[in-house]
Amino acid sequence: MKITKLLERDLYQLEEFFKVVISDTAQKEGITIPGFVDEEVEEKMELCRKYFKEDNNISILIAMDGSRIIGTISSSYCNLDIKSVIKDLEEDAVKIGAVYIHPSCQRRGIAKLLLTSMCRILKSKDIKEFYLDSGYKSAQIYWRQQFGEPFFIAKEYWGPEADNMIWKVKV
Repeated sequence: MKITKLLERDLYQLEEFFKVVISDTAQKEGITIPGFVDEEVEEKMELCRKYFKEDNNISILIAMDGSRIIGTISSSYCNLDIKSVIKDLEEDAVKIGAVYIHPSCQRRGIAKLLLTSMCRILKSKDIKEFYLDSGYKSAQIYWRQQFGEPFFIAKEYWGPEADNMIWKVKV
């Protein structure tokens, strides 16, 4: 397995990867909102298209097993999911997002390797902290194990009994 920057030639495979992983996550989380998977995939792909089109602060890494994408992670400026609930957020605050691991490869330490690699990039940009948010209950368990209790919990942000947890992490 190797961790590498996303290349434009990877976009088609990445979109298929997101469809598989987000469908699996939605099924495991019991999410039955019509169009949910397609909207989430499109949101992630839009970030990836911006990565190649604009001079911005987006970084995207992928984990590869041979020629197959098995994991992703991104960093960018915080989006509305964080900005709308943390009022004193600095304009250039950074978010870690799009942390997805293929269902057949989960619990192998891939997310931790991706996070470590992304932290190296953030350090090289002299970024001292980042935010990470999660609405998926299974991911919230993982992030609690990694970072402890969340910095902020937006109660029922995604709907009844669907909190958005936000961690503030030193790089």
